[in-house]
Amino acid sequence: MTSIKLPLRFNSSLLKQEVDSIDRELYHDIYNPFVDRDMLFSLHLVTPDLKSGGFIPNELLTKFPELFKIYNSIKSDKETYRIHILRSGGVIRRHRDIARNYENGVFRIHIPVSHPNGMLTLLNDKPVDWQEGECWYLDLDMPHEIRNESDHDRIHIVMDCVRNAWWDNIFSQANYTPSFGTGYSRMQKEELQEMKQLLINMNSNANELVIAQIEQELKNRESA
Repeated sequence: MTSIKLPLRFNSSLLKQEVDSIDRELYHDIYNPFVDRDMLFSLHLVTPDLKSGGFIPNELLTKFPELFKIYNSIKSDKETYRIHILRSGGVIRRHRDIARNYENGVFRIHIPVSHPNGMLTLLNDKPVDWQEGECWYLDLDMPHEIRNESDHDRIHIVMDCVRNAWWDNIFSQANYTPSFGTGYSRMQKEELQEMKQLLINMNSNANELVIAQIEQELKNRESA
C-alpha cells in the first residue's frame, strides 16, 4: 500500500478562511528541479528551536487558531509544517523523495485545503483521490507527480513528521501494513549519490536526516 487516508479530519472551510487572509507576498517560490519557477510556493509555520534542536510554532502560526489546532493535534516531532500552493497550470514532474516514508521514520502528511477539479496526483502511476479537509499519507519513496490542470490554485497543508508510538496507533487504526526493507534498497549506488547531492543543494534542515540515512546506506554497501 502506497497511500492511505488517515483517521484524522480538519475543518477545510475554516482553514480556507485563514489561508486566504494571509498575504501572498509572505510566500516563497520553492527551489525544486522538478517544478518550474513561479509555480510552487511555500509558507513555513514553524521555526528551528535552538534549545531542543527541533521546530516550534512561529509567530505567524500563533495568529491562526485552526492551523495551530492541526499543529497541536499531531502528537509527534515535526520537521516541517507549511502551506503549499501549486498555481493553476503548475506541474511537479515525476520524481521520488528517497526514504521519505513511514517505514524509514520521517514521512509526509497532506491536508488538502483547496483541491479544485482538474487536479491529478499520481503515486506509483495510480491516482490519489483526496478531498478537502482529509489527512493523507503518501509513500513518497515511490515515483509521484502532480498536475494542476484546473483554473485555480491547489492549496495543501504539508507536515513532515517523525514516526513514534502515537503515529503507530494512527496507522494501525487505518489498517496500514508496513513494508519494511524498502526505501534505499530500491536505489542504485549512483542514484543514492545523485539524490544526496540534490538534497544538499536544496539546503533545507528538513533534509538532514535523510542525507545522513543515505550516507549510512552508502557506507553499509561499501563494507558489505
